[in-house]
Amino acid sequence: MTGNQKERLTAWGDESFRASTSGLAYSTIGLVLDDWSESQAANLRQILPKGASKPHWYEIVPDVKEKSLAAICALDFKATLVQTEPVDSAKQERARHKCLTRILPLLESRGVELFVLESRGKALDKRDVKLLDGLKGSRIVSTIRLEHVRGSDEPRLWVADQVLGAYGDARARAGDDRWEPLADRVSVETVAP
Repeated sequence: MTGNQKERLTAWGDESFRASTSGLAYSTIGLVLDDWSESQAANLRQILPKGASKPHWYEIVPDVKEKSLAAICALDFKATLVQTEPVDSAKQERARHKCLTRILPLLESRGVELFVLESRGKALDKRDVKLLDGLKGSRIVSTIRLEHVRGSDEPRLWVADQVLGAYGDARARAGDDRWEPLADRVSVETVAP
């Protein structure tokens, strides 16, 4: 990313498709970090499981999740989370479309100028850009931009993954209290499937 992008208010995103108490749910998060530094990135890199290029919440063991969440709780952030449920497993892309259609205007209304997501490959990334272009054409959003990057290259995407993973665990399993220290920093909205 260029130096100019550091001046823009940027949200770091992730998505999740998983079981919840009401069936399958699709969620998208946009997370804004204040005062991000290379030392914070280094702290997250130290938590990475051996041989991993990035931490995926669903792949890491409980003690690594605890270390990750401790590091994340020390960060200054606010996040917006949009979910849709119940979702038919065959309609995952439709659910992504619904969540992005809602989260992009929410983020823009909060001053976010750039929403960065992990790349899913050129064809799928183009779908996201086409959706954004349609939202701009319909005047649902006007200034927000969308960028896709490799997940292993950007630790701020890892933060979004971990926060969304903790939220998903809390929704899937009653009594999972790892979400509690994060809950007041994340606004959650549900949209119809």
